[in-house]
Amino acid sequence: MDFEHVTFQTLFNVALALISFGLGFIVNRVFNKMDELTKQDALLTKEIYSIKIALPTNYVTKDQLDVMGGALFKKLDAISNKLDKKMDKP
Repeated sequence: MDFEHVTFQTLFNVALALISFGLGFIVNRVFNKMDELTKQDALLTKEIYSIKIALPTNYVTKDQLDVMGGALFKKLDAISNKLDKKMDKP
């Protein structure tokens, strides 16, 4: 090959083509990754929405909890008294 006839314009064109190819490749990869992340985001959004639907809608109020706790402690006290009576017997 005869490189004596290679001009500055030819070298510039080759360099510009290589740089353009590299940048185009990088931009293509970035857009492909963005598409993948968008798909993953949509899947996660659906999963979160399904979890949100599965959560209970009615919670126990403080008054209901106090009533339930009181009944529970009465039962525990009754069991404790029965055990104490058994322990007192010879």
